Amino acid sequence: MSKPRINIDPVHYPQHNYLWFCHDVLVSILEYSDEHQMSMETITFPSEEKADEFSAVPQEPRLQHNWFMENGWKEEMYLIYYKHTFFSLLADFCQYMYESINCASEMKVAVAYALLRKPLRDNLYYIEWLYVNRDEVIDILLTGKPIQLEINCEKARERIEAARQKSGISAFEDMYTFRYDKNDDCSLEKIWNKANHLVTTHRYTKTKQGELNFIYSNEEDLQWYIEQYYLAVSYIMGYVAELASRMFEEMTSFNFYTKMINKYNRAMRMTQMSDSVAGRTTLGKFAYPQFPIVCPRCGKKQPLNHKGMRMLLANKYRCHRCWKTIHTSRYIFDFEKLKINKSEEDKTITEE
Repeated sequence: MSKPRINIDPVHYPQHNYLWFCHDVLVSILEYSDEHQMSMETITFPSEEKADEFSAVPQEPRLQHNWFMENGWKEEMYLIYYKHTFFSLLADFCQYMYESINCASEMKVAVAYALLRKPLRDNLYYIEWLYVNRDEVIDILLTGKPIQLEINCEKARERIEAARQKSGISAFEDMYTFRYDKNDDCSLEKIWNKANHLVTTHRYTKTKQGELNFIYSNEEDLQWYIEQYYLAVSYIMGYVAELASRMFEEMTSFNFYTKMINKYNRAMRMTQMSDSVAGRTTLGKFAYPQFPIVCPRCGKKQPLNHKGMRMLLANKYRCHRCWKTIHTSRYIFDFEKLKINKSEEDKTITEE
């Protein structure tokens, strides 16, 4: 298969690159979870009889759910389904976003928007709901009715805010507006509905007289749509990368440096993208000599100066001692082999 052609105006390149960074963070999380079988949970049965009893339970989620609840493995059951559901929703999210981002870069505008509806409106809704009320979602999935899982826009607003508070994400206040508010000019809800239907009759997205949605669009219309795409979708993908990383980290025992360097990397990438679009120069505040970059191979600490920061953002950072490259265009797992000694007054990093 030939590679997608980049047909967008170069002014959108920073946002386009940022979208791929966020996508690759999510994909690297999925690859790690698959490699380490994170959806699996070990249950030690107290006897062979109890193991045989479970083996005899039909392979039906509702019946297995009831058996776990009745036999004292409630938390294990919720944890298994929580991780499995989260990673499955995230994988589906990435598949749609991959195609949408490619279509946007090729100026296939209607297709790019049509592909956004499911991941941003549906998948993300259930990821947020799962995060803020794990047991409720799993109980409905296993013992409830599909109508109980229907998207409710008012509850979506509440769950977005609850997810932001629980995860400690202070930014991204406009998540509801971009994804659900049909009356707001910035809403993607209007655009992806038009992208999916030739004729729309709701007042907030009503097809104009003598038109068919996206069929008679001129160059000016397409450029406006692509500008909206890179504005809104870059913002939302930053939020998804942040939320998914927090959820993922809560399932792991990663050391504090791994979490810190990834948070730092995500913040730098977003600032780099925003600076490039707006012509600002605020990225320099991230150059912090007291913040060490630690080589995951030899343990050498190196201060983060302006040059080092640029190398990190270019995915070309190398240790000054052993020349190991630290790849930063994804979630960075390299530092898990370092032994971390942490205290409130002193934080030291040494080789394991």
